[in-house]
Amino acid sequence: MLWQVETREKKCVYQRTHFEVPDDSEYAAGKTFYLDEMYRWGKCTVKSDTKPEHHPTDPYSNSFDLNDYEVEDQECDDGCSLDIVYGDDWTEEEKQYIENLWEEGQWSAFDENGIYCSDCDTEYVGPLEVTLIDDTPEEPKPAPKATWPF
Repeated sequence: MLWQVETREKKCVYQRTHFEVPDDSEYAAGKTFYLDEMYRWGKCTVKSDTKPEHHPTDPYSNSFDLNDYEVEDQECDDGCSLDIVYGDDWTEEEKQYIENLWEEGQWSAFDENGIYCSDCDTEYVGPLEVTLIDDTPEEPKPAPKATWPF
């Protein structure tokens, strides 16, 4: 079944993107950092046999983690906060390098310099609007016809 999950209040979508700096980089070689973003609104479409929910009595302390579901589509709207988070082992020069790249070209500047996104986590905090959009049960996948090697 497909469900649409939407935030009902502003500033309730938190996204953390994990980045890896290549080992051969002039600055911050082999280090990781995070891009923490907050959005005013968010919605997603998830596959689930049961209604997706988070803690019904305390939705502010128990976030809805999209990693717990098979996500078909995701949309974050109206970004209102962005922080770059570094580890304790980062020098001021290394931090400045990353911040300069972000100011120059954001995602494309990271990509051009070999800095890649290794993971992304998204959470919704607060009350949600959950709507069933397709109640067709998922068909079981057929068993493989042959075993490896083919």
